[in-house]
Amino acid sequence: MGELLVREFGAFDSAFGVTLADIKRNVDDGDPGDFDVLSVLRNMQLLYVETKTGRFGRKDVEKAVQRGLSIHSLATVMLVGKGVTHERVGQVLEGYSHPCTSAVRKFTQIGIKDLPESTIYRCVDCFFVPADSTSSDLESKIRTVLRVLAADVVEKSRFIGLDADAYEKVGYSVHEFKI
Repeated sequence: MGELLVREFGAFDSAFGVTLADIKRNVDDGDPGDFDVLSVLRNMQLLYVETKTGRFGRKDVEKAVQRGLSIHSLATVMLVGKGVTHERVGQVLEGYSHPCTSAVRKFTQIGIKDLPESTIYRCVDCFFVPADSTSSDLESKIRTVLRVLAADVVEKSRFIGLDADAYEKVGYSVHEFKI
């Protein structure tokens, strides 16, 4: 997985089985455990990938999300070897409460138009990626995750953006005009 991120998506680096010193879980200051895959993306943010070769449950999601939060990763991606359908994701997430946005009570199925093999599922910053098919399908699914994350950034900047004061703080001369 890490090699795919580097080779096909231009990540700077990736490592698997990573244990980090001096990192604590946000909920209880416990040791977050090992990170299956950590990758430094082109935007210099970390992407955390948790691999589940068998079944997965809500506790697996909670642990993975906590690990991702403990290192401020851009997102947590759960590669699940089998059983990822919208019904199964719904069952796993039943009763789930994200540590940062407990009001969210939905998940989304997302895929690139006209490319059904790119389908993934998302709940806040956790992506569920079916990984029981061919490697080309996995590449399409990871592409979907990365495109969705990029779209999030673009959409936020369109509606929030920087005000004149913020532009000046980062070295720009700004003049605003009323329309």
